Amino acid sequence: MRGFCAACGAAGMPVEVLCPEPAGAVVLPVDPSVRVRPLAYFRPRRGQFLSASPGAPEALAQTPSLWAPAAAYSARLTAAVLRRQGGYRALVSHWLVPCAVSGALASSRPHLAIVHGSDVHLLERLSMGRAFARWLVREGLGFAFVSKDLQRRFVALLTPKLADRLHRRSVVQSMGVEPSTLAGGDRQGCRARLGLRGPVVLWLGRFTPLKRPALALDLAEAMPEITVVLAGAGPQESALRRKARSLGRRVRFCGWVDAVGRQDLLAAADVLVITSTALADGRSEGAPVVAPEALVAGLPVVATGVGGLLELADFVGLDLVPDGDVVALAAACRARLASGRLDEDIRADLARELDWRTVLPRLLAPLDL
Repeated sequence: MRGFCAACGAAGMPVEVLCPEPAGAVVLPVDPSVRVRPLAYFRPRRGQFLSASPGAPEALAQTPSLWAPAAAYSARLTAAVLRRQGGYRALVSHWLVPCAVSGALASSRPHLAIVHGSDVHLLERLSMGRAFARWLVREGLGFAFVSKDLQRRFVALLTPKLADRLHRRSVVQSMGVEPSTLAGGDRQGCRARLGLRGPVVLWLGRFTPLKRPALALDLAEAMPEITVVLAGAGPQESALRRKARSLGRRVRFCGWVDAVGRQDLLAAADVLVITSTALADGRSEGAPVVAPEALVAGLPVVATGVGGLLELADFVGLDLVPDGDVVALAAACRARLASGRLDEDIRADLARELDWRTVLPRLLAPLDL
């Protein structure tokens, strides 16, 4: 989101961000073209879970009582858009529920809904999901889907007539990256700090069932020659740490990392693995930004072929393996370790293609501003 907002500001489109107030301290960006308005929506404040790990879909599934603060945020967001819409040229909603619904209820401004994955899954499961999807299309929104898979699943919720209207007002476009924040990390310094020697495989994300970080530990068992570094946090962390005890120093946990830490880890590692799965309830990956970020940093990627990840098959430097197949995952990692990091020409081509300056006009095209 930060990269998207910064790109809008750089293109002469100042942004005001309406977002959930976190339960803890609020850290605002320093970019003068981006104004953040955290919205308080529940008291006591510790009940404001929408900005916290493990993420809203997982939290709602685990604790149904959290639907109360979620509904409160929807109402607060709708009221905020209604009050402020006079100062907006257009609305851009990330996630259909609640953001696009709130924006469509409160404003008639040009409106783009960016669809990431968990929002479509929620509409597929809600009894009123089809009605919401059809209403949003009738309201004349533009849509940007981060993968063809998400577009296909959303279309399945529509009538043929509305599906035709959607195709005229939608694009499929993944989110962009900021190349300047990815290359140039301190490889030697990071490896020294973490005590890393030999081949290093990096896993980066939230410790949730969808991301399936346990497969990275299975990879460490299958490849005794590597060290696996897991950067992230989430509800499965305790179980992962217990499972990793038998692997000793061949597994390192880094916790959440900031932009500098991520840059250094992308430089220190030799392969990035993405181990996401397709869950039994139908939820799957959208288009995780960590894959293009790693490639732009020069780090080859091995990923499981599920959801939107299947659409990354044409990227130079990325290999797809069957969902849950640790043998195939290990074979692909060994091949990438043998071939080394991506050369400068490949990185430069990827950076030009994935840079926000290239991606933003494509993403905003359905707004017709």
